[in-house]
Amino acid sequence: MRRTVHRSATGLLTLSMLLGTTSVFAQTAIEEIIVSAQKREQSLQDVSVAVTAFSGEEIKKLGLSEPADLAALIPNVTSVNIFGNSLTNFVIRGLGFNDIAPNNGSPAAVHLDEVYFSYSIMLSFALFDIERAEVLKGPQGTLYGRNTTAGAVSFFSVKPKSEFEALISASYGNYQNAELEGYLNVPVNEKVATRFSGYMRQQGSGPFYNRFYDIRSGEVEKYAWRAQVNMKPSEVLEVNLNIHGGEENSDKYNYTVSPYGDGTLPLGGNIPCPAYFTGTLQGGEPDCFGYLGEQEPDSDPFTNADGQRGRIDHEGYGGNLNVKWDAGFATLTSVSSYDTFDRYQSDDADGFPQQIVDNYYQNEINQYSQEFRLASNGEGPFNWIAGLYWQKDKMDTPVHEAKSFFARNLGVKTMYVQKSETYAGFLHTEYEFDENWRLIAGVRYTWEERFWDGATYLTSGDPNPNESPTIPVTRVAQRTVKKSWENISGKVGIDYMPNEDTLLYASVSKGFKSGGYNGNLAFADVGITDFDEEIVYAYEIGAKAKLLDGRLIWNNSAFYYDYQDIQLIGNSTVIGPGGLPTNVFALGNLADARVYGVETELWWRPMDGLDIKLTGGWLDAKTKNPKPGNEAIDGNDLAYAPEWNTSGVVRYAKPISKNGLLGSVQVDWQYQGDRFANVSNHPVTHLRSYWLFNARLALSAEDSRWEVALWGKNLFDKEYETTATDLGSTRRLLEIYGYPRTYGLELTYKWN
Repeated sequence: MRRTVHRSATGLLTLSMLLGTTSVFAQTAIEEIIVSAQKREQSLQDVSVAVTAFSGEEIKKLGLSEPADLAALIPNVTSVNIFGNSLTNFVIRGLGFNDIAPNNGSPAAVHLDEVYFSYSIMLSFALFDIERAEVLKGPQGTLYGRNTTAGAVSFFSVKPKSEFEALISASYGNYQNAELEGYLNVPVNEKVATRFSGYMRQQGSGPFYNRFYDIRSGEVEKYAWRAQVNMKPSEVLEVNLNIHGGEENSDKYNYTVSPYGDGTLPLGGNIPCPAYFTGTLQGGEPDCFGYLGEQEPDSDPFTNADGQRGRIDHEGYGGNLNVKWDAGFATLTSVSSYDTFDRYQSDDADGFPQQIVDNYYQNEINQYSQEFRLASNGEGPFNWIAGLYWQKDKMDTPVHEAKSFFARNLGVKTMYVQKSETYAGFLHTEYEFDENWRLIAGVRYTWEERFWDGATYLTSGDPNPNESPTIPVTRVAQRTVKKSWENISGKVGIDYMPNEDTLLYASVSKGFKSGGYNGNLAFADVGITDFDEEIVYAYEIGAKAKLLDGRLIWNNSAFYYDYQDIQLIGNSTVIGPGGLPTNVFALGNLADARVYGVETELWWRPMDGLDIKLTGGWLDAKTKNPKPGNEAIDGNDLAYAPEWNTSGVVRYAKPISKNGLLGSVQVDWQYQGDRFANVSNHPVTHLRSYWLFNARLALSAEDSRWEVALWGKNLFDKEYETTATDLGSTRRLLEIYGYPRTYGLELTYKWN
């Protein structure tokens, strides 16, 4: 049944000749990529899941500094940062999240060192001393479970090693941006090793300009650290303790604010100007006004007249204990964790000096989790993983330091306590019933409970929660509720391996994400709404191949999703007593959806030192079966789901002298197609397509002991929107743009 490599790669050889490579058959094969997508170490090419993996070295050379940065180089994956530099969410194959409330989780789960983070506001951590990152597409309802209807994103820190090594890396760029990263790995003896890692970023300025105060903003102050101890008291036992922490005290990215009322009439009287309906609103329109008659004088996305300077103050600490015991027939793994995270954030969402929409957010999070896994060690045809999982978390929003909303001389404070607890049991099996065929089956039972106790108050006076808490208050909404959900999810798949270099697979899987409660503003009891679970049934086929004697890896997949009861923000406002709206930006199960698409990833090494990586994705993600009151969104595109996207990386390294110097050049790019920021698909929330290009030039020692690199991002200074929010009650559009061109110099030195 084995086919020859030459016969299976005819088309790729033609591509090789078109590019003028005449000696491709005498070069070095691509090294094996090891992932743990299925909770055990396997070659990427042997895993029948659509996975994109990045090594720690790649992450550093590509300048990926935060989790959201990964999305740029993965087909059919985008990242959404609702507040510009906080509240990160991934959108995988059209399945994502755009809730501005912090108390709900994304359907794309993010893990760090096998620990799931419950809330998106915890995901702005820095990527430093990372061994690898893996992005799994499609529902991961068996091994990962909680909130993985879209997929799972996992980061793995470098563990302590048995040899001494140390590294320090310093970078300086425009906007007075200085970054420092390093690690120190010290073995204590043959059985104990320690590793200390750290990261610091200080940026003195930024691209944002405030006309009212005549100041620039964009300052960043960010620190993170990690201390680990790895112990191997015997050949069958390994214990790794990880203690970590970090904080950020930075300016928040400014909104680009475009008023769109056609006059200065009071609330309810102003009608949107023509640019609102055509989707051409960008500021500077002479016939577009805000609620108080204000106008945006220009279309510069980095200027405004905010009355207050937006700030981000985050602080988080935690630890996890990973224990592995080889019992012979199987390996028992225990992952225990605790994390705490405090958030304070303020911003001016109206773009003008008047106090129209000033926001203040404060949240305190504590989460605990425990997972036990027992994985078979046998080399026979049958392998399995069984496990138990528990997690508990609490989000507290204090009453006098709550999220606040200030509009038309009226403050609105929302406070709440939310508690969640989940239990799960799972089983994953693989059976090779023939040397070419493998059956995969898995199942997971999940039970989750959420408790909510919250209220909304009207206040008068200064809305700043750091001022006197004796401001008069009137409670307008209150609710205390507890609900639970349970579900069985899982996967069935079949793998066909015609030869050792090719994998063909097909699978059917089910993902589940529990319901929850709205953490945004409410003006009556009925406005504090809840929503039910969402479910996705996914059908996928794929092919993974090594070609050209291992110098080319080509992976492809096609998929169809039946997405039911999607949790969306759209036309979901609840009408209460007197016919008045009772909530703002409420999340609800607005509709179903059908999603289908294809994607491809190619890694080619046509000659020693030259690596070419190309990706492409096509996606069609549209709503169907809208719930009553949401008929207007029937057939609309899901938010942040571009039809086309592509990316690429070309890296070439070559010795340039006889005394051990290595020169390298790297160019990478991405394209994001047109998309909408809201399922309403209103023209004003349309986000334009864009191309971005980055580059890196480096000179290093051949043994990688030192390196000097010059880098640049967004080389052509492209202006592009990343998100848009229609703040209809105040007749203004809020947009956030991606960062303009940045560049810098990086120095790295390593001891070992």
